[in-house]
Amino acid sequence: MSRTIICSLHELSCNRRWLSPAEKRLAVERLRENQTGIKNTSVKKSQIREALLDPKTWLFFLFGLSTQVVNGAASNFGSLIIKGFGYSSLKTTLLQIPYGFIILFANLSAMYVQRWLPGQRRCLVAVLYVLPAIAGAVGIHTLPRHKTGSLLACYWVSCQRNLELR
Repeated sequence: MSRTIICSLHELSCNRRWLSPAEKRLAVERLRENQTGIKNTSVKKSQIREALLDPKTWLFFLFGLSTQVVNGAASNFGSLIIKGFGYSSLKTTLLQIPYGFIILFANLSAMYVQRWLPGQRRCLVAVLYVLPAIAGAVGIHTLPRHKTGSLLACYWVSCQRNLELR
């Protein structure tokens, strides 16, 4: 599938083989209306400066860094974390199933909530979905180790930290 996409999609819309000359002109005109240009390979110093001085860029960078570092550890070592709560190896494997469903539900619901809210509300949705993950992480660190069910619930809730909101 990926080879088909790589071979059939072109960088420029005017180079696509399956478009007629009229369709190629229409594609270029659409780009002209957006004022994005056909191809720009140069990066201006002012663009780099603007990106580095933009607080939103840094907030998204810090948000991504803080959520994805934890996500990698929890996803890769999730069975060890659950086993540390006192469950057997077989139960640990089975208890990872709800974790995957919660991630699926959180990602899909965040996508739809973000689309239904008026305006650009990605940051608000991200905060609303990361707060339970923070609460889950706090619960894992503060609950007594003999409360295995509560620890497991906190682990499941903490999986919402890996949202990708675009």
